[in-house]
Order: sequence, then C-alpha cells, then structure tokens
Amino acid sequence: MKRIIPLLCLLALVAACIQSTDKTPSQNEAPKNISNKGVDISFDQQGNGDTTLLFVHGWAINKSYWQDQVAYFRNRYRVVTIDLPGFGQSGKNRKDWSVAEFGTDVDSVMSQLNLKNVVLIGHSMSGDVVLEAAIHAPGKVLGIIGIDNFKNFGERPDSNFQKTTRRLSTACGKTIPLWSLNILASNCSIKQPTVQFEKEF
Repeated sequence: MKRIIPLLCLLALVAACIQSTDKTPSQNEAPKNISNKGVDISFDQQGNGDTTLLFVHGWAINKSYWQDQVAYFRNRYRVVTIDLPGFGQSGKNRKDWSVAEFGTDVDSVMSQLNLKNVVLIGHSMSGDVVLEAAIHAPGKVLGIIGIDNFKNFGERPDSNFQKTTRRLSTACGKTIPLWSLNILASNCSIKQPTVQFEKEF
C-alpha cells in the first residue's frame, strides 16, 4: 500500500504535465463566436505568445487581406484578424456604421478573447478605428500601427483627428501633442509608443 500511493501521485503528475502542454489555454478557452450589440464579428487566430497582433482591415476588404502577415508573425506572436461588421463573414445587422462603433467592435474582440499586450494594426480607414479601440481599452493596448492611413501627409490634421487625439490624451491622463501620439507617461496604461509621425506639423 505504501508503494502504491507514491506511484499514483507520480502518474497523476505525469498526466497533468502532458495535458498542460497539449494546448494553449487562451486560444482553447476562447469563444467560437464574438459579437458586439447583437452583431456577429468573424475572426481567426493563430500562433502563441505574450503579445497579440490584432489586424483590422480597411474599407471594402476583409480579414484575408492579412494572410501573408499572419503566416509571417504566427510563429512568434498570437495573431488575430477580424472582419469588421458589414464586411466579409461578419454581421450586417446594424444602423450605426461610425468609426466610433467600429472601435467598440475591436474592443469587444479584445475583451471576449481576453487579449492582453495587444498591438493594434489598422489599414486605411481602420487607422482611426484602432485609435478608437485604444481609447476604450488603454490597459490592453501596447501600441498602434497604422498602414496607409495618411491621405494628405504633411498637411495640418483635420478636426476629427484632433478630436481623437484629445480623447486619447484624456484616456491616458496626459496631453499629447498633435505631432506625436508617443505615449510614455507613467500615468498612462499604454506602456509603449503608439504612433510616431515622421515630421512635425
């Protein structure tokens, strides 16, 4: 009897180790369906890592736009791509199609997938969308990357950009100059630089 108890303990330990290495808990416990205010949001995720790259497509395309980036980054990061509502396989049952509402969609994805240490990557119109999402979830977002966002680079930012910058500043508790959304303040939960413009306006 004395020999059986240590043997059972050893077998239980080995079984627990085998089970714990089989799957990544964050992805296996993730919901199969995500929605925001009754609108389904289609998503794909691949890879593992402490940092998540969340790719958001631009106008008139879908999450497949990012397939080459997913293939490249999935070996080092958790990579999530989404179809914004109204595009691809996501729902179209909505009346509010504003950038602010798309921002809450991205935030819903981060919340429902329990994403932390997120780098938001927005193409074209989704540059504004990922800024909105960062305002809603500054504690989750490490950084923001914009791809093809500036239509009139070198011109003075318009009032919508200034308004978004002020909202992001308020969320972080620090004034951010218009020429830089470089957030390094200890008061702000966004820990790394988010967006750096190449020249001062």
